[in-house]
Amino acid sequence: MWAGAFLLVLATAGPLSRPDDGLDRLVERLTAPQAAERWRAERELAAQLRPEDLGDLGAILEVAGAEQRLRIAAALGSRDEHMGLAAALAADLRVRLREVGEWAILAALGRWREGLQAQPLRAEPLAGALARQAGRQRTARFRLEGGISLAQALDALFEHAQPPVAIVIDPALRSTPIAAPGAWESLEGTWTELLDGLVATRAIGMDAAFVIDEDQSELAQVVFVRLTRPELVGIDPPDAQIARWMRDAQSRVGPVAARGARALGECGWPAALDWLGRRWVASADPAALAGLVVAARRGSLSPALLDPVRYRELCAALRLRVERAGVAPTQAELEAPRVEEDPLAHVTPEEVGAALGQAGARLADGSSAIEVLLADCGPRRPRWTWLALGVAGELGVPHPRLRAVAGALLTDDLRGLDDPAAGELQRRALAAWAAAVGSEPSAPSPSRTPGLLGSCRGLGEARELLRALLRSGADLGLEPLPPGASDLARAVRAAWLVADGRMDLGPQALATELDDAAILSPARRQRLLDDMGTLLGDVALDRGPAVDGALELVRSRPDLERSGAELAARCGRLEAVAHGGVLTDAIAALGKDQVDPRLLADLGTGPVGLRAQDLLLARLELGVTDPALHDPTVVEALGQVVLALLAGERDVEALALRSRARRAAREDSRTPAAQAVLGGDWPGIPGPPPLHLEPPTAVPIDRLPPGG
Repeated sequence: MWAGAFLLVLATAGPLSRPDDGLDRLVERLTAPQAAERWRAERELAAQLRPEDLGDLGAILEVAGAEQRLRIAAALGSRDEHMGLAAALAADLRVRLREVGEWAILAALGRWREGLQAQPLRAEPLAGALARQAGRQRTARFRLEGGISLAQALDALFEHAQPPVAIVIDPALRSTPIAAPGAWESLEGTWTELLDGLVATRAIGMDAAFVIDEDQSELAQVVFVRLTRPELVGIDPPDAQIARWMRDAQSRVGPVAARGARALGECGWPAALDWLGRRWVASADPAALAGLVVAARRGSLSPALLDPVRYRELCAALRLRVERAGVAPTQAELEAPRVEEDPLAHVTPEEVGAALGQAGARLADGSSAIEVLLADCGPRRPRWTWLALGVAGELGVPHPRLRAVAGALLTDDLRGLDDPAAGELQRRALAAWAAAVGSEPSAPSPSRTPGLLGSCRGLGEARELLRALLRSGADLGLEPLPPGASDLARAVRAAWLVADGRMDLGPQALATELDDAAILSPARRQRLLDDMGTLLGDVALDRGPAVDGALELVRSRPDLERSGAELAARCGRLEAVAHGGVLTDAIAALGKDQVDPRLLADLGTGPVGLRAQDLLLARLELGVTDPALHDPTVVEALGQVVLALLAGERDVEALALRSRARRAAREDSRTPAAQAVLGGDWPGIPGPPPLHLEPPTAVPIDRLPPGG
């Protein structure tokens, strides 16, 4: 719709009225006898062209000669601000106009990346160039779960793995079912391996735009990777691809325009981003917003997102969208005049929220973006409040309005909301306070602690809550949780007691949590302690005294000796385990087949290393003689100890342990345990555990009620 309106307005524009040479005379001078005069006229034309010249320019191009058209294209391509004119001409049905528009786009691309070429990505020298550009990122490993769309997978990849090159989803691919959510299994590897996996599981084609260093012709620099339909790989040069995306972005068909704009936002071309920004500011074009949003999430920010008028309009549209989602419209809403174009027609609220969180805390006129975001927040609008607090937290500015809104949500009893909804809001308020304010001043104590702790839907959310509690300084108090509290809620509460150093204030509080957990089955109780150790592992490195205090309490409980040892190991307090005698006591009480191999691996090179190695070998022998007792983590733990000894230049000990393991495995080389150890590359060179990539969190419509 915007493209049609733009062309209609500009096509009917009247003749120019400027004090300098008119457009006609400048074009005439493009064919002057003297080369210097022709060049000067081209420069003046580039300086004087305006968006409103489209109508006059189109009429001139209909009758202009070849040299005039080429010089007009050069003038248009010499400045980023002329990309609107170039794109409009490239989308015109008249051949002469379309050619000039495309030439101008190619000229502008030449200023950005001269000599762009394209080849299938796996061809040399591209594979080596991509690995070289990855640098340190080439070895980091990640895990990506299946069941999400290709765009969601790339969002997660860019948020966590931060690839060093742009990755573009070709509009030709976005329009096919192949880009929709799929059922691939989880993928694991470096970011390049994940990209290869996504391509292979979806039968997607992949090529790359690159430039060759003239001085070192064997070295290519990849500018962007394009995911497209297999039959389109390597057919068009990158400049033709980008010109096509610009034509798509001009389409009167909204989805087509949005797909083209997204590709432009993903490829990283500054001139295209500037053009999309101008379109958004001029007419609130929804396709342009789609391109700006995806660019912001990829790290390319446009000042247009901070235009004060558009920012306020966008927040109002977001607020209406999230609060009314799934709610039947009222009669007044049905009878209200229809707005021609919804600015959110081609984006989701969470996409826009993530982009605004990167855009900045000051609007272009100097006013506060946080004031605009949080102006209508509160318990009456829980969905919008949740989204706005997330954006404000990402901005990281300790604004008084943020403290007021977050503080009110934490202290309010939120009577109109049930425990899950109240917990969601208070968890979001704590996260925003922690990110923007920190612990000075401390956040108020949450009024709905059971709901807050119970709002976590997995270890990922529990980990974020624990971090927010510690960074914000909020106090959960020492009152025990109600009997119906979930295992994960108990684990978060116990981890907070330990990590926040509250053991001196209420040393029995942790014991009370563990006693309450005793009514659970042994497996559930152990899982609670495992979750507690996992949560503490992220925060305990700088909280050693607190962990020591917890260990002293756990050591005083004979039934918790094993859990205390494992907890200390996961929190990096191995010396406390080794010198405290906890390991020996736990082994004596539980038996060698019940000790966690991960704990033994952590202790395998320390003061009790020989005892830990013996226990691992004994567990291996059990698995070799009886396949039903085979535990793969035992083989992994033995390998970890061997590699740790080698890294510590204790080669003799490492080779001795490897020989003992292989000797034990030969007792019955047919079993899975033996085959794992007798493999030629055991113990291998495993990297660090992969980072789990999660798609950006969606607005919790299913967890929060609509607002008033």
